[in-house]
Amino acid sequence: MPLQALAILLGTLASFYGNALIDSFWSAYLPVLLLLVFLCPRYRFIALLTAAVLWSNFLFHQEFKYRLAADLQGSTRLLQGVVVDVPDQDARRLRLYLQPRQIEGFHGRLPRLLRLSWYENKAVPAAGEVWQFEVRLRSAAGLLNPGGFDYQRWLFSKGIDGTAYIRQSQHNRRLQLASGWNIHHNREHLATAIERYCTDCPRAGLIKALALGFRGDIEESQAQLLRDSGTAHLLAISGLHIGMVALLFFALGSFVWKAGVLRNGINRLQFASSSALLASAMYAAMAGFSLPTVRALLMLLIVYLALQLRNRINLLHCLCLCVIIILLIDPLSVGSISFWLTFSALLVIAFAQFRLPSGLTWWRQLLALQLCFSILFLPVGIVAFGQVNPSALLANIVAIPLLSFVVLPLILLAVPLAAAGFTWSQWLLQLVDTLLGWILVWFEWLLQSGLGSFAVTSIPLMISVLLLPVGLLLLMPAALPGRSFALLLLLLPFVWSMPRLQQGEYQLTLLDVGMGTSLILQTRHHSLIYDFGPGNRWGYSAADWALLPYMRQQGIDEADLMVISHVDQDHSGGFRSLLADYSPEKLLSGTPRKLVRRFRLAYPVQSCHGYPDWHWDGVDFRFLSTQSDGGNSNNRSCVLQVIGHQRMLIAGDIETRQEAKLVLAFGDELAADVLLAPHHGSNTSSSAAFVASVQPRHVLFTLSADNRWGFPKPEVVARYRNIAARIYRSDRDGAIQMQSRQAGLRVKAHRIKGQRIWRDG
Repeated sequence: MPLQALAILLGTLASFYGNALIDSFWSAYLPVLLLLVFLCPRYRFIALLTAAVLWSNFLFHQEFKYRLAADLQGSTRLLQGVVVDVPDQDARRLRLYLQPRQIEGFHGRLPRLLRLSWYENKAVPAAGEVWQFEVRLRSAAGLLNPGGFDYQRWLFSKGIDGTAYIRQSQHNRRLQLASGWNIHHNREHLATAIERYCTDCPRAGLIKALALGFRGDIEESQAQLLRDSGTAHLLAISGLHIGMVALLFFALGSFVWKAGVLRNGINRLQFASSSALLASAMYAAMAGFSLPTVRALLMLLIVYLALQLRNRINLLHCLCLCVIIILLIDPLSVGSISFWLTFSALLVIAFAQFRLPSGLTWWRQLLALQLCFSILFLPVGIVAFGQVNPSALLANIVAIPLLSFVVLPLILLAVPLAAAGFTWSQWLLQLVDTLLGWILVWFEWLLQSGLGSFAVTSIPLMISVLLLPVGLLLLMPAALPGRSFALLLLLLPFVWSMPRLQQGEYQLTLLDVGMGTSLILQTRHHSLIYDFGPGNRWGYSAADWALLPYMRQQGIDEADLMVISHVDQDHSGGFRSLLADYSPEKLLSGTPRKLVRRFRLAYPVQSCHGYPDWHWDGVDFRFLSTQSDGGNSNNRSCVLQVIGHQRMLIAGDIETRQEAKLVLAFGDELAADVLLAPHHGSNTSSSAAFVASVQPRHVLFTLSADNRWGFPKPEVVARYRNIAARIYRSDRDGAIQMQSRQAGLRVKAHRIKGQRIWRDG
């Protein structure tokens, strides 16, 4: 069974992460391969692997049939559909999932699921209700940056076929109330009951997460504390929580049976296991039957059937059978982090069951199991989250028993009582809030004691995979040879460092931040940030999901110099994410006084105009300024020239007036191999004289797909094509990296057609 599960897993992975889907015609060979599986045991593994590739490939083809039609992309339509989950609302935006029933003027195949955003909404739709919205539709696409979150892959793995934002319109209205039988409507009712009877609870969001799997109301400070302590998995309903409930009700069922109540002619094991399965199913329903809970339920069902049939239970075989069933039904699961976390955890438990001697006391078993988790989850944490959590062992040893045996039972008692209107459920909820507060205090103390998480720079995938057998070897009996060597290999994440650039080399990384600009320049020992992308005071920041993840991946704690070309929101907004680390001697801007006013900075900002030239690791940097830099903020943008093995010019948002001054002042000195096109390709920039002076071989445009300004303008693109420049656009190419080397310029675009199936569908 393990080999069969491995073959199907590898085949599904090959199809999901392949560069392209093969023709669905090949699926016709599935019966032949299945015959080989049964008739030729010698070739069973290869036949199963190939069959898994063909089967998952066939199902992925079906997925793409539901994607938002190309003629709907960017259009504004009336949309009718059912709200299929509890909406997530913050101070400025509401997000909801809608199952479309009708799209105005469209008669083709409807998408199965759309993700909608509603800004400054005047109503909050309830789960299960039917609504009509006026929306602007978009395909299931997203930004793509090194070290960042692949939003497009996440949409694909969730089965989300498109996105949209809701426009302010008189057509937005509810068409039908939710049915009383709708699961998500009842979940929303439970969430409202928690809010009603826990109004003064600072951790009400955590209670909702544990009770309903709804994480939208967790405060950011609490969420960060959970992430840093390696315990985020404890506060969202997952396979672990389903297992907790199953164990709790198995014990309760055994007690009831022994007491002589409700025996009904069945034995204790059957009664207890039935109680556990029923309770787990009800708890999964409270979580909306999310994928992690469904996987856990399937695992429990397999164990339950084995008990009823009086077969010997082998946890590893049950796990393998569960993997096979899930991948045959939903091969998209391999793209979900929760899939890997759930089954990695179960594999660790299976290994501990095999490795630990019998007769250990419960607290020693718990300690040994947590030790296994801490070692074997090291590569999982590196691949999934890019960090190591030294506090996880001590945090989980306290939190898991307290949550399992105290907090979770209290929640399961308090929430239904609150929904039924029993006012004394308030005391139970406040008790839960207090207990959660103690747990968070314990986490905070661990982090303040020097056990905080730390980011691990970009370790090659093969090294991370190698850590798993290394960890297994380390946990094997002491007599087994190679344990000392395994311990040394386990230190790899802590000593690994990114390969450095050579003297005289530099690297530009132009990040994909939508309609805005953010880039980072690196030399051998230094780094410079030029612009931070868009952002606002409500928490939206390009720096959070593009710049900072890239810096963590590269092992950059703090840039040596930060430049905000000018004050405009699409260039400076993301700076809010770095205000806490603001150092006035390291910040330059073309509009320093406006920047101080906008961000209410305590210290003045240096101007880039007139800033002295400097030299880093064999690379020269200078700002190109004219005598008169007045005018609008665009024309006061910092224009940065970088000279190494190749020349680069970063032009900000300057317009034709400032371009003419630069041409007059610097002439042939403007020549560059790479140009960041001024003002995103606007008609007000990239004049013929400027293009002729710079003569770039590579031109970069920063913009969002289908932006309302129509950037880059066709006539601007034509000017660059007329000099045979190669064009790169962040909306099509994602993040773009250019490395200046003695051997020549190396260019890498992160969104490449044909590289991943979800980017081509």
